[in-house]
Amino acid sequence: MSIHRKLPLAPCLALVLLVPMSLAATAQVVGPDVQIQGFEKPAEDTVVPEFGTPSVKYPYNSEDLETADSLLRRYDSNRDGNIDATESVRARWTRGNPFELDFNRDGQVNRIELAQREALQRLERMRHSNNFFSLLKTREPRLVPSTEELSFRSRGDSQQSDRTSRYMTSTIIQRYDRNRDRVLDTWEQQGLGIDVSKVDENGDGKIGFGELDAWLHLQMQELSEDYSELLPDWFFERDVNKDGQIEMSEFATDWTAELVDEFAAMDTNGDGLLTTPEMLGAKSVVGGVFENPKAEMIPPRGNVLAEIEIEESLIIGKLEVELSITHTYTEHLDAYLLSPSGERVELFSKVGRSDDNFEETKFSDESREKIREGRAPFHGTYQPQAIEKRQPGLSQFEGQELQGVWQLMIGAERSDRFGMLHNWSLIVTPAKESSDE
Repeated sequence: MSIHRKLPLAPCLALVLLVPMSLAATAQVVGPDVQIQGFEKPAEDTVVPEFGTPSVKYPYNSEDLETADSLLRRYDSNRDGNIDATESVRARWTRGNPFELDFNRDGQVNRIELAQREALQRLERMRHSNNFFSLLKTREPRLVPSTEELSFRSRGDSQQSDRTSRYMTSTIIQRYDRNRDRVLDTWEQQGLGIDVSKVDENGDGKIGFGELDAWLHLQMQELSEDYSELLPDWFFERDVNKDGQIEMSEFATDWTAELVDEFAAMDTNGDGLLTTPEMLGAKSVVGGVFENPKAEMIPPRGNVLAEIEIEESLIIGKLEVELSITHTYTEHLDAYLLSPSGERVELFSKVGRSDDNFEETKFSDESREKIREGRAPFHGTYQPQAIEKRQPGLSQFEGQELQGVWQLMIGAERSDRFGMLHNWSLIVTPAKESSDE
């Protein structure tokens, strides 16, 4: 009599599946045109996207995800897994606008998009280190789009929208979208100051993110030529073929590491061309606001030192300072600006008596308002008190290099109260010659 033993079903299935899986783990090609991905670790530790994740344009790795998680922990204040326009203001984006990689166009960046941003930066570094010079020979000139093409793009292809318009769109939506549905309804459009009929493409009376983005992008394109007088002289001198943009071969013929970095900093989309919008968005060309948004406590009978580190290299044409402070006895405070080379400018000292606060108070040598004669809360533009005391003011920095660490020192040695420095910023207009050299 023969005895038949029944094996449990699960082990049987495991045995059946084991052989094909092991074969698949080593097989890479099944036929001349069909490729099968093996089970070995992907090259460069690339992370396989999770199920349901949209298509990934820039493959990211575990380090990119860790960086994305770190950014979310620091700046995602409402813990919804995204960084929106309001939250992004708190961050110091030293490597470009994060909304450039807002692939799903929802006005915010999520973990996967942040990881792809890091991956793109890695690819850019590889491109500049290995293949940058080869682009000089292979880059084909790109024609400037006509007005009709720009109009068509703004109406039909939102992916062509400039990242600057996307950032502004996100900011406007965040400000006016009170019910947080990412659409500006009729009642939310009050105070917007925009002719809705020119923005509302589908005629539903509402303004969607894509509609506002497309309209803003077209406005920026139309205005770019109006600001051409702000461009440096070298832009027009190097534009040999007069197409309104600077190709790499026009920018330089003998490339150095410094020239590569300078070009890459202005070529924000990495296409090998410098366009008017890119030049107008480059702080090294037109200046801008350099901010420290981090709040610092001002201790009684103590000091606080807040820094702004500026990586852009430009020559200062005009420098102004803006700050916001909460303190219930402003006369007990002193404020000084310290330059990277050690010069000091007294902004104010013993002003406002027992009144409260500085609200977006700006200091400019061009102002005729003396802060000693003002009254807290100080709001407006005042002379640095150094000028009134016949000491060097902010004008002493004109013609100097901006790059470096600038410091704002708030002294409260006469105070027995706590206060807070909410934020401060440097407002810089570059010297004309800084871009021409």
